Amino acid sequence: MKLEIESAKLRPMLQLALRTVKAKPQSTIEGCYKLKAVSDGLIIETMDSDERIKAFIPALVKEEGSIITDAKIMTELISKLDSKLLILETNKDATILSVSYNGNHAKLHIMENTGFMPFPELKVDKTLVFKREAFEKMVKKTAFATADDPNKPIFNGINLIIEGKNVITGATDSHIAALKIDEHEAKDSCNIIIPARILNKVLAVKTAKDADIKITIDNNMVAFSLDNVTILSRLIIGSFPSIERVIPKTFKIRFELDKKKFLSAVEHISVFDKGDYKKLLISAENDCMTLKMSSELGEGIECIPCKTPEEKFSIAFNASYFVSVLSSIEAESVLFEVNSPLTPALFSDTSDSSIRYVITPLRVPKAA
Repeated sequence: MKLEIESAKLRPMLQLALRTVKAKPQSTIEGCYKLKAVSDGLIIETMDSDERIKAFIPALVKEEGSIITDAKIMTELISKLDSKLLILETNKDATILSVSYNGNHAKLHIMENTGFMPFPELKVDKTLVFKREAFEKMVKKTAFATADDPNKPIFNGINLIIEGKNVITGATDSHIAALKIDEHEAKDSCNIIIPARILNKVLAVKTAKDADIKITIDNNMVAFSLDNVTILSRLIIGSFPSIERVIPKTFKIRFELDKKKFLSAVEHISVFDKGDYKKLLISAENDCMTLKMSSELGEGIECIPCKTPEEKFSIAFNASYFVSVLSSIEAESVLFEVNSPLTPALFSDTSDSSIRYVITPLRVPKAA
């Protein structure tokens, strides 16, 4: 194998591929790249039981061939080189990969090709196509509400539902939920749960806003194809809870919040609570909404002018959830609707009716 390749094209692809390599691979081969030189470029593949990536990079190939080499070492080496052009070449015995740069060279040991399975070609069951800009918004507006809990895998993914002309994306960790409903023309319907970590890797691939992202579904597998990259993953199997069912049809109490003022206030007073739950107490009366956070270190209180109901109303949230929701909303004002201190509260973007967020309140102590 021998080829010339631009480091500016190779470097980001290696960094992307490394994201599918586990920190502690179960086997040596799962910590490796397969590098395959074909007539017009270099193909990089990773192998894992749950997710894989295949990326193509244009290159001047003088001799075709394929090798297996350590993923982390390869990526770290290329990331440190400032040469614009790199020459990758194997020796006659195919035991050493030489990387030449600026008149210098580094040598990487080539691993035995034992157990590196071919990249799967999915049988097309269902195919969906989204524009990059729309798909990115669907993911970013919901992914933060997912969990990272190996004991509850369903909550670690985003539920993608396509029904007729509607595409619904939902995520929840059982305490916070995000729901986005858009119009989208699609031939196939689906109801799947995609691991959030995979969707974040898909978004890490740099493409134009109007580029297509093709999604292929085959039984319990899903593949994302965009430009010269294909990312393959297992789907999460299970029944995703209906977020719409937990949203009340009507609300007794409504507030319109100035997003910047509330985010600023929470940032100020959150220094007094460094715990995991970060309880944010909110009380509303006399046209003022008071935000309070406290601990043995002290307390922070801020009051923000706001139209309030006739009777005093108090509620408590995990401050991290509260900040995540408000930060995700693009409008200057946020609609906050609730029925009681212990029922789910709804937060909506006043400029985008397609997205809604639900936060389960914390219990308010009697002394609050």
